[in-house]
Amino acid sequence: MNYPTALSLSRLPWPSTGVVTPGRSLLISLALSLLSTAAWAQGSNVSSEEIMGYARSVLEMDGPRNAAYNEIKALLTGTNYDVAALQMRCNETPNLNPLPRRLRRQVRSILVNYCNQAGDIVRANGLRVEQFNAITAAYPEDPTLAEQIRTVLIQLQQQTPSPPSQVTP
Repeated sequence: MNYPTALSLSRLPWPSTGVVTPGRSLLISLALSLLSTAAWAQGSNVSSEEIMGYARSVLEMDGPRNAAYNEIKALLTGTNYDVAALQMRCNETPNLNPLPRRLRRQVRSILVNYCNQAGDIVRANGLRVEQFNAITAAYPEDPTLAEQIRTVLIQLQQQTPSPPSQVTP
């Protein structure tokens, strides 16, 4: 299964690159795939429909990302490990090895579930995972694309109704 490589549990304006997989050989093929998809995004115009699908995906991923982050944070409570110091991306978890095996397994399971959800979100918003990854790889190098994405993100956030305020008597 392909995962969006642009997923991370870090608190960045957009997710950073990554894919959680059981085997390393898949990581190598995904890295090569990401290079070719980045070239695609930089060499072609990204349509307004793709930008809309990308922005919707990023916003919809925020809830599951926060939930996964908080779940991992709760697992690490009472240990000597700081969740903020861990690099948790969908493609790699390089510094989880010092965690006890049981804890490491639980953290990876949460990440895999999140990455599967994120892939479903991307596809539900009309993009292939490769398209999402290409846009993620291209926007830092393309100021026009980055501005288009920011504009759509702001528009979508303004359209989203805010939760009702809690009035206490």
